[in-house]
Amino acid sequence: MNNTNPEPSEFTFSFLCSLFRQISRIKPRSLNAPRIKRDEEPPAVKLFTQWVTHLRNRFGPLSPGTTGICFRLIFPEEDHKRKYDMKESRLSEMLASCYGFSKAKFAQWDHSDASGCLGQELRSILEQTNTNDDDFISPKTIYQVDDLLNELSACCAYTDASIIKLYPKNGRRKRKDIMRDLFCEMRPDDAAWLAQIILKDLRPLLYPLEEMHFTVSLKFFNTKAVAMLSKGQAMRIWDPSKTMQNACRVFSDLDRAADIFDTPPDQRPKLVPVIGTMVESTKAQKCINVLSLLKASRKIWAEIKYDGERAQIHVELRDGRPPHITIFSKSKRDSTLDRHFVHDIIREALGFTDGSSSGRIKENVILDAEMVAFNGDKIDEFWRIRQLIETTAYGIRGKIRRRTVDANFESQPSMLSDDGCDTRQLGLVFFDVLSMGSSSKLFTPYHERRQTLESIIHPIPGKALLAERFPIVMSDISEAQESLRTIFAEQVADHQEGLVIKADESRYNDYKLPWVKLKKDYIPGHGDSIDMVLVGASWEKNRARELRVGPDTYTTFYIGSFKDKFAPKPELEVFYTASYGLTRDKLEELNFMIHSAETVSYPFSKRNEPKNYTFSLLKGLNPPSVLLQEPLLVELFGAGFTKFPGSKHYELRFPRIQKWFRPSERNWRNALDLRSLHDLARQVVGRDRSNKDADDAINDIWGDPRSPGVKCPLKRQEAASRWAEQFRWLDEGKKGSLTEPDPPTPSKRPRATSIVNASTTVTIRAPPRPKLQMEIERREQGLVSSSSAANSQGAVLDVINRALTPTSPTRRLGLTSIQTPISALRPPPSNHHQLLDNSKSSNQTPFSHERYPGPPTPSSSPVAAQPLKLTYHRQEKANPCTENLTMKGGATSYFAHFHVWFMKSKNKPSQSCETCRPLRKMVLTDRKVHSLNSLVLACGWEQAPPGAYVNKGAIIALCGDDDMIEKVQALAQNIQSLPSKNASERKPIFIFNCKSFDSGGTTPIPIFKLH
Repeated sequence: MNNTNPEPSEFTFSFLCSLFRQISRIKPRSLNAPRIKRDEEPPAVKLFTQWVTHLRNRFGPLSPGTTGICFRLIFPEEDHKRKYDMKESRLSEMLASCYGFSKAKFAQWDHSDASGCLGQELRSILEQTNTNDDDFISPKTIYQVDDLLNELSACCAYTDASIIKLYPKNGRRKRKDIMRDLFCEMRPDDAAWLAQIILKDLRPLLYPLEEMHFTVSLKFFNTKAVAMLSKGQAMRIWDPSKTMQNACRVFSDLDRAADIFDTPPDQRPKLVPVIGTMVESTKAQKCINVLSLLKASRKIWAEIKYDGERAQIHVELRDGRPPHITIFSKSKRDSTLDRHFVHDIIREALGFTDGSSSGRIKENVILDAEMVAFNGDKIDEFWRIRQLIETTAYGIRGKIRRRTVDANFESQPSMLSDDGCDTRQLGLVFFDVLSMGSSSKLFTPYHERRQTLESIIHPIPGKALLAERFPIVMSDISEAQESLRTIFAEQVADHQEGLVIKADESRYNDYKLPWVKLKKDYIPGHGDSIDMVLVGASWEKNRARELRVGPDTYTTFYIGSFKDKFAPKPELEVFYTASYGLTRDKLEELNFMIHSAETVSYPFSKRNEPKNYTFSLLKGLNPPSVLLQEPLLVELFGAGFTKFPGSKHYELRFPRIQKWFRPSERNWRNALDLRSLHDLARQVVGRDRSNKDADDAINDIWGDPRSPGVKCPLKRQEAASRWAEQFRWLDEGKKGSLTEPDPPTPSKRPRATSIVNASTTVTIRAPPRPKLQMEIERREQGLVSSSSAANSQGAVLDVINRALTPTSPTRRLGLTSIQTPISALRPPPSNHHQLLDNSKSSNQTPFSHERYPGPPTPSSSPVAAQPLKLTYHRQEKANPCTENLTMKGGATSYFAHFHVWFMKSKNKPSQSCETCRPLRKMVLTDRKVHSLNSLVLACGWEQAPPGAYVNKGAIIALCGDDDMIEKVQALAQNIQSLPSKNASERKPIFIFNCKSFDSGGTTPIPIFKLH
């Protein structure tokens, strides 16, 4: 018997795959299974421990480089240097060529009846043709496989330069030849693992699904069904001395950490940042309970979070030459050539001007910054960065800008018409320093690092800035809370992305005092919210593997908007997708809905196209699997707006589905059209409306004042005041608090409610009111405004909501942004009539309630500050409102020139009222409208397309009682508060209740006249 240790060459790839096979046999735990004890190690960790022990017992001391190879193969997603430029479609073609199969065998790997894993499909095919014995072991070692993977990755231009240099282009082999060598003599299951390593995702093979049906996967399992082996756990077991873990806290390079571990202990280098090797970047936590997380700090800083791309900048001084610049991106890739344009900006900010070799620094430095797009001296939108990189980068991301003449593209106001190319360029916002010379700053307090940064960086307007920040002293927690609310409100009103909160004494990557990221969409119900059309669905592998569901489950939904909603077949533009937001139960309901609905497979033939609409799909967007014959209305929320490369239209950033509606609840035709979406997005991102310049020019001609822009100081101040007040109310109510711990999660999600201000909308949490919600939902089926009036539609819908629920916060419907002028910019009308016999309404807002108090309406609110042109009439007295109103021929003829909306009472059904029942039948069907929205639009109180001629509008409140009277009063107030450019075009709206017809005369007596 040979007692000598095997040579390292005997460490085969099959031996590594034996670990994968053992882990893949772990059974997923259902929701009903007993929980694993906290002190009990997960099964995958136990198996890895046993495998490492067996590895070292069998092979003895491992040769240098083995650690790095093992970790690159076990965690291929952490292998940032090697890129293969192959996804499933391209890899399947290469595998078909390699094995001599038809590529059609792999074509359905992601179909609903398949596994959704290309490696699994490859294994199934190879097992049918495999002629080797079951105990056959492939002779390839992990070292040979690693070398071949290096050679394969050298064919991709995105691979790290250190690997590409090993394989000169003139002597480089073709991909298909390398692939044949890689997969030659591989067992079927080993080939499957290797395919998934190339795809950089072992999850579908390592942690296979127990069930494939969408209902079982979503309702009986969750993402914790298996405890996956993490990189940190593997390093702890591989290296009990924690050398690798400590190295990974400094370096973001797994290979370097492995090399340090393989180095003899007495020869290991100090763990300090090194020029040319990326430092592990600190990541801010997502949290809204900022002060509770940083309560141990004496002082914190609220730093503006700039909307850009992270850049870690390494500056290496060279004798007699300008400094050498190396830049790493957030994805840990060397992006030096991509960001070539900012090299001179970095040198200039450090004092190296005109090619000088001397500046403010005398030793190498590593800086942390955000690369942004500047337009003049102002920071532009995030999506502009991509355009600027493509036009300025060297290397693979650089390309010649094509100046195409596309009339439709040029006509989009959001695009080239206001492009400002001459003043737009890339720039930097510096916010930290990580190293100076041989001295590491990673363990230096934040306030000292900031002082160092300010001493070496010279701000350059429009090119380089220091991140703006604001101090908050923590000695008095109530003052700290108020300071944070005020600062955050000001930045939200200024259209900034958010804040990053840093403790004054915190270290870089400090787990005790971490950086905390605060954005408005982290607060429940406060993201930017819109109603869009859900047109189609598909299974998307990355989201599916996060959820642990098979191809039978729709995970990604295709979102569109109307080009022309009034065409016989509305034309939809589908230009982005949403995959997040829904709970597993809600996602299962949506999947059941789509599986049960009438759908069309995509791509479709002319004989099998959608019946109710036409659509176009954005080029570059992965196609859907199915299209709905009857689309759905969905409510989305996100963090501002951006644009997909090549798209003309704004889309939500980080879109999440908040709710979807069945056709019986809300019709998909009530969604936004593209023009309304465009106007809303511009307002949210801080850009003036498209035609403001033209309007201002006309106003200049006629000597009229210009309308205030989005960046108007008064508007900004107004918005900041409202946001601060809203955050204060949240803190006091402990609902989504900024400074207090999260409240217990309710069993049912409360509905979201919107409070409107002059430049944006804040959404708050409202208590559920089931009966009222059902009544509101029944009223939502109303007239749809045209694209030119969609913003007005939002205002009208808001009025409807507030009027229907005058004693509680309202549910958000339709648009979330209303262009309401600021009271400070608009003088009040001279006439002001008070409500009679309603003393309570004068000091109550529609949001007030004893049990569920909402935020008080500020004195600057348009509703509070704008006097109402409103007259209340007692029913028993004759009044001027009845002039020209005569009931000739009964109610039918009386209301012949009215548009009539019947307002139902919550307390009394209309069938029980003898007056209401015949009245509804006597009004002609073509005179009735189905919603208050329709009535207000038809009467000219909001901009709308020309419609049928109408003299007046009528609201008939059925079954008048005390509760109904209060609702009618609130309704009248809110309708009257609607702004109008030309009040003379408004047609009067009369409000009646059923008692208005009890006088016995020929003329009903209205209780309100709105004019």
